Amino acid sequence: ALGADRYESQIRGNSMDRARSRDRLLKDFGDGKNCPCSYCGLKLDSNTVTRDKIYTAREGGRYRQDNLVPSCLPCNQSRGDVPFKDIQWGAS
Repeated sequence: ALGADRYESQIRGNSMDRARSRDRLLKDFGDGKNCPCSYCGLKLDSNTVTRDKIYTAREGGRYRQDNLVPSCLPCNQSRGDVPFKDIQWGAS
C-alpha cells in the first residue's frame, strides 16, 4: 500500500510536474507570464496560479493538462465538487 504522501504525489504529480503544469497553463491561457483566473478573472502569475480540474475527481477527472484550467486559490478552494457546467459564472 502507498503512504498518503506517495498516493497524493501519484495523483497530482511531483512538485516539478506540478510546476511545469502551472507554467503550461500560464502559456496556454495567457502570455506565458500571466493569465486570468478562469472564474473571477484575477491576473495570475507563477506564484498565484493553481490548477483546477474541469472534470472533478468525483466525475473521474484526472490532473491531465487537457482537464485543467487556471484558477486563483480562493476560487479553486470554493469550487469544491461543483461540476464545471453547473458553475454560476459571475455570481457571488
